[in-house]
Amino acid sequence: METDIEMRDLLYVGRAYEKIVPVRERYKKEIYKIPRPEFFVFYNGKSDEKVEFTQKLSDAYLDSEDDDNVSLELVVKVININTKAGSELLEKCKVLNEYSRFVEKVREYKNTGADDYMKSAITYCIQNHILEEYLLRKGSEVVNFLCAEYDYEMDIQYRKKEAYEEGFERGIERGIERGIERGALSERINRICKKLKKSCTPEQIAEQLEEDIEFVNCVCELAKGSTSQYNEEEILNHIIGQAH
Repeated sequence: METDIEMRDLLYVGRAYEKIVPVRERYKKEIYKIPRPEFFVFYNGKSDEKVEFTQKLSDAYLDSEDDDNVSLELVVKVININTKAGSELLEKCKVLNEYSRFVEKVREYKNTGADDYMKSAITYCIQNHILEEYLLRKGSEVVNFLCAEYDYEMDIQYRKKEAYEEGFERGIERGIERGIERGALSERINRICKKLKKSCTPEQIAEQLEEDIEFVNCVCELAKGSTSQYNEEEILNHIIGQAH
């Protein structure tokens, strides 16, 4: 399990609040209300971990034993999504269940030593209806994510030689996560655009698809302003760009 996730979450949430809180509001006497953050990590590494556990930023402090006097804390809830861990979340979320099975299949094929293990794993999953629709549309993109994510030079500088394999595996997992997130967002946009083409209002779309009305309104506005009407890829890239 990565031990620096809390620090990275702290840096990320700080940047997020900088975007949320207008500069003119930061120095007023009145309290500016901000969203309450919650931190979750889906763990699918190879070491045995509990189904659910927490990690704290204070564990990284030099005087980490003095828990009673911590002025700044950040708690991350970690959920083990390996299928053998038996998390209830996998029973409730079909996509996450299939994602976990896909990762396991990638590892299984990687252990064969075959050069084309990634493509073989994708082929198997498509044939067995594991992330089938997504992999049919984005299979080559997933491969590119996985192959490009790992930085050999960075690994050599910051990790010992025996950590090489672990770092490569982590790169694979991060690449898959980013590909899955993009695919899920693309699917939501696709469903909204289909409803738009049928002249549904944003309110009707939000109700029928059980989507957040603000997200639906955002997609509808972007659809109207895209270079070609309902250019889903353009809408997707715009939303991802705003998020970063």
